[in-house]
Amino acid sequence: MTENILEESLLRSKSLFDITNFRNNYNIGDTNVDSPVIELLNQNYEFLLNNSIKIDLPKKYHQKPQYLSKDIYNTYDWWFIILYMNHCFSMEDFILDKVILPDKESIMTILKTK
Repeated sequence: MTENILEESLLRSKSLFDITNFRNNYNIGDTNVDSPVIELLNQNYEFLLNNSIKIDLPKKYHQKPQYLSKDIYNTYDWWFIILYMNHCFSMEDFILDKVILPDKESIMTILKTK
């Protein structure tokens, strides 16, 4: 357990699978787009879908994909993958009856190919 947010950030930045290591911001007008990550997910959507399960989503996770990510994958960092796989554009959209969850090994496989 770390003492503060700075220590936690520094510790996470050293993780091979921290999504921020895959982020390259592109400016389009006034908007920043993390297109390499989206492109990686787009290219591997079928692979992830074929290696996914569909579960009932408990209400405690509504609008909280980061908590689901922590409970399923043991990291808060993959919440955006859950949103992407379930066609949610924001955390506010994450109010679903059922949710698609790729298995951890499949996610790690595509992140290693980056």
